[in-house]
Amino acid sequence: MRYKTLCFGSIFIFLAYHSYVAIPENIEEPWKVRIIDAGMKISSLMATLLENMGLMKFEEFFAILMGFQDTKPVSDENITVIDTDFSGIPVRLYLPKRKSAKQRPAVIYIHGGAYILGSFKMLPYDSVNRWTTNKLDAVVMAPDYRLAPQHLFPAALEDCIFVVKLFLQDKVLAKYGVDPTRICISGDSSGGTLAATVTQLVCFNDSQLQKLPLTYILTCEHDILRDDGLIYVTRLTNVGVPITHEHIEDGIHGVISFATAPFHLQLGLRLIDKYIIWLKENL
Repeated sequence: MRYKTLCFGSIFIFLAYHSYVAIPENIEEPWKVRIIDAGMKISSLMATLLENMGLMKFEEFFAILMGFQDTKPVSDENITVIDTDFSGIPVRLYLPKRKSAKQRPAVIYIHGGAYILGSFKMLPYDSVNRWTTNKLDAVVMAPDYRLAPQHLFPAALEDCIFVVKLFLQDKVLAKYGVDPTRICISGDSSGGTLAATVTQLVCFNDSQLQKLPLTYILTCEHDILRDDGLIYVTRLTNVGVPITHEHIEDGIHGVISFATAPFHLQLGLRLIDKYIIWLKENL
């Protein structure tokens, strides 16, 4: 009995030691953030162990965990949700049911996941896209691009470029009643990088940033990508691109992914609100 207690205690101390992280004082709901951080670190340790044992790849373990958040394309009284594909690339469409006398705006939302994880099926992304459709009376299209390491760069970018070009065809926009002058390409984390790159390559010349349209960038203080976002803001500002930049002093990376069950981070809901409000005012 003493041996079992000692083993259990040692394991607990080991996990606590490797999962502890100092949380900045201005972080909202710090206890939730600690739980999320600890869960990610413990999952990473488990994934490393399984890979070293030859049982499964590191990213496969995380894909299984994230797969528990997958949702079905469930329609409701306001929205028709369809899973289909654009020449083999999976997409999920959110189509308002209410009849409209005029063409609707559209939002193309590219999910994050460090290019190796994620899907439009995940509850956080499905929720954001449903919310966008309802609040803006907009058509939303969300693609699932190929993921690394099975599909290396530039596979993800090629897929996003392809589905955006297809969606922007006149016959496709007409089919879904979309106004071609009111289309937004957006995303978070790696999806934000893809959204920015696709906008440059598909709609404008990459060497002429000054031709980019009105742009919204949201950066977070406690984010590994913070400086990249701030540099991009500076570059666009310097060439005269009309830009709205919001910097969240208590923000953390990937918080949108934790705005739904089981975490319900208020910070995530607040950032989604900011995104929706900007779209409503500018799209």
